[in-house]
Amino acid sequence: MKIKDRDLSQPLLKIVPLLVAAYIIISIVSICTPYAQDCYAPFPNYIDGKLSFFRIKVRDLTKTEKEILIKNFKSLPRSWAGEAIEEKCTGSVESPSKERILYSIKAEIETDYFGNLKLNTVFDSKDNNTVHSEKINLYLADNKLRFNDDSGYGDVKLLEVTNSKIRFLKRYSGATLGRVYFVTLSFGDNSFSFETIVYVGGKFSFQINRNFTEKKYGFLKKIPGDISHKI
Repeated sequence: MKIKDRDLSQPLLKIVPLLVAAYIIISIVSICTPYAQDCYAPFPNYIDGKLSFFRIKVRDLTKTEKEILIKNFKSLPRSWAGEAIEEKCTGSVESPSKERILYSIKAEIETDYFGNLKLNTVFDSKDNNTVHSEKINLYLADNKLRFNDDSGYGDVKLLEVTNSKIRFLKRYSGATLGRVYFVTLSFGDNSFSFETIVYVGGKFSFQINRNFTEKKYGFLKKIPGDISHKI
């Protein structure tokens, strides 16, 4: 009886695409879920000088995503107060240290007809005896979500858009690798949080967690000596 040779290449050809797809999914998930890092820890999936997040292309918002963003932004009341925690790395790579600063914060939110959002926050640190302000803008332009710039320069890499959470990353080019921001907005009942985790030159540099609770205290007043900045 003649025994036919089995062609093992066919099963392998079916398995290889599945393995490749699984690898890509794992790679994307690993950069979509950043967490607190040790000082100067490498950017997730930072390999051989290349950032894997470039695989994630800037894309248009879906109709549902845009509706969710407009609904979430427009539903936020104007006046807020709360607390923020900033953790930033100081010292050299060989001898790093992490500084932790606590702030009381007050903020105002403005949204326009199109759902564009402006978040103006005042940070007050009693420990450091410092006061500064922060201006953040989220634009819904050309069916894209944009961060602090309503042109293509503000385009972000969308990671998640749901009724309770929005996550994206933004890269600013520079002489080296520039800065990469992981941004997460979480919405609750009469509260929301805004977190930024920042990598500079491919290494963890600082993060800020802002936790807001609705509070009707009136408009923010200009603070003498206030230093305004955009993140």
